[in-house]
Amino acid sequence: MERLKISENKRYFVKANGEPFIWLADTAWTMPQRMKDILRILTGYLIKRKNMDFMCCSCQSGDSL
Repeated sequence: MERLKISENKRYFVKANGEPFIWLADTAWTMPQRMKDILRILTGYLIKRKNMDFMCCSCQSGDSL
């Protein structure tokens, strides 16, 4: 996995070579808390997103609902 850094103007992420990092992500905020068979479902979800060329996935690590 390539390392990211903050741009010189501190406004966005860039790759090690200075090229802008495009944050193409899906957001599944409460997925970990909402599913009983999480490992199987999450693995399928992430593989599907990877095949769609998503770079990231955002989710909530604790349930505050």
